[in-house]
Amino acid sequence: MAGASFNRFQDLMGTSIDCEFSLDLEFLGLHTEDLSELEAPVSEEEVWDVVRQLSHGKALGPDGFIAEFLQNCWTTVKGDFMAAFAKLFTMCGHGFQGLNQALLILLPKRPDAAALGVLPH
Repeated sequence: MAGASFNRFQDLMGTSIDCEFSLDLEFLGLHTEDLSELEAPVSEEEVWDVVRQLSHGKALGPDGFIAEFLQNCWTTVKGDFMAAFAKLFTMCGHGFQGLNQALLILLPKRPDAAALGVLPH
């Protein structure tokens, strides 16, 4: 089942789609903004600014690490954080299989389950 889970989420996270069409907003007489900077990778300075501004004494997630831990140990953990952001930026899901494995729960639990699929809404 672990292999099926990895393959299912690898397919979702590991693909990129090229845009086939675009709109010429200037031709339509609409105001345009240069948003190319939104496609740039997240910089270490941007991440550090966010980490510095985190509320003190609060755990950010289920791992229980509080903001002070990240702020005081940033030189030690920043490489891992930046590697994770780089993987997300390139849409590469490889290497995330060890991250929060305990949070993946397959419902409903059926003894005859052989593959993952999309549940009907």
